Amino acid sequence: MNRQPKDPVDGQVDRPDHPRAPVGMESVVREEGRPAAAATASVPDLLRKLSSEGSELVRQEIALVRAEMLEKVDTVKRNLGAIAAGAGLLLAGLLFALWALNTGVTAALVQVVDAEIAVWLAPLILAVLLLAVGWGLVSKGKDAIAEEGLTPERSRESLRTDKRWAEQKITEAREEVTR
Repeated sequence: MNRQPKDPVDGQVDRPDHPRAPVGMESVVREEGRPAAAATASVPDLLRKLSSEGSELVRQEIALVRAEMLEKVDTVKRNLGAIAAGAGLLLAGLLFALWALNTGVTAALVQVVDAEIAVWLAPLILAVLLLAVGWGLVSKGKDAIAEEGLTPERSRESLRTDKRWAEQKITEAREEVTR
């Protein structure tokens, strides 16, 4: 079978009537877009060709879905790092707040309030601040993953286009047989 070079931008084979039509379509479509060999091809030959082209199209779609899902996984990996960093900061913030505020801020609060209140109020204030920062990091990473989504949108749209293309080819083949 005569294979054409793939497009360097999307890696797909360019065809006259479909951006990713399977190899072999150039022999069926003339420059004007009219069937070239349909008048001489038998129905079994047309069905065989359609089956072959459909198989190639399915292989290309699988490759597209795979590539798109790999991109999604990379995005999830990057954002999981932000979530992990945020979780680490939450823990470090909690530990730091319990230690540092219990000593430093408690001493300052003793000047304003009773020692019994200062002992628990100081660590609580710093802990709330650090937990808010950590929660913000976790939320940012989680939102970035949710915004990206895991649905392979380009593949879904490509499959819809391919379905319309295949329906058109089947209609053309039926019309050619009835002539």
